[in-house]
Amino acid sequence: MTSYSIGLTNNRRGMIDLARQLGTDTTGGAAEAILAEQRPFVVCTGFPVKGSPETDGPPGAIALVDGLLTLGKRVRMASYAKCIDIIRSVRPGFEYIEIPIGPLSDSQIKPLSGIALITVEICGRCDDGTYRNMHGKDISNFTPHFEDAFGLESLISIGDGGNEYGMGAAGNQFFMERPKLRRPVSTSQYLIPATVSNYGCYSLLAELQKRSKLTLLPLPHEHVELIRRLVTNGMVDGFSEKQDETVDGEPLSETAIVLEKLQIT
Repeated sequence: MTSYSIGLTNNRRGMIDLARQLGTDTTGGAAEAILAEQRPFVVCTGFPVKGSPETDGPPGAIALVDGLLTLGKRVRMASYAKCIDIIRSVRPGFEYIEIPIGPLSDSQIKPLSGIALITVEICGRCDDGTYRNMHGKDISNFTPHFEDAFGLESLISIGDGGNEYGMGAAGNQFFMERPKLRRPVSTSQYLIPATVSNYGCYSLLAELQKRSKLTLLPLPHEHVELIRRLVTNGMVDGFSEKQDETVDGEPLSETAIVLEKLQIT
């Protein structure tokens, strides 16, 4: 079993279909790109659910930033204020970029250049200009518009449903099979679909760990405890919309199992 396949535990939102349509193990290519990259990284995360960040995205992004720092890379995390405050409670030493909620004015739109962008479970601007959640509801006024801050292409994007930043790189077939899902305008050089976006981060870290020979994957029990702390401090499950110790409805034991499997790939 490959690192890529371990992040694809089921096909409930079509991510196994998308991986097949992409036709390649993108985690390997993404890992090689990270190791070769000389620019500083910015890792974006934080999908608001009624104002609160969900538990899918930030935990994986935290692990990824930890890994990039271990690799000696320069890296900052970007999100909106509430998400940053919660992440800062467990990682006070990270460097942060705050992205406002809602559209930026013309004078505010100055996309940051000279960086390598990684996005983890952030809402993507659709081809009609709106931002929509998993139910198709317009949340344009309640989510950061990362495209205004960073442009329309990432080095790596990780998502689990098709409405995330970077999913414009998915093939036409994926959206033709899901007519109710509007295509994001942003694209990615390395699109990593996963059943849960956190799992995509862990799979990428596993590939980086193989290549670098450094310990990059978090220990399962420590990472589960980190998620519990994030929930205590205000993160919610994206499915229940409550401060549940779950990720997209899955118990934290599933997160531990994925990390354990990746340690032995």
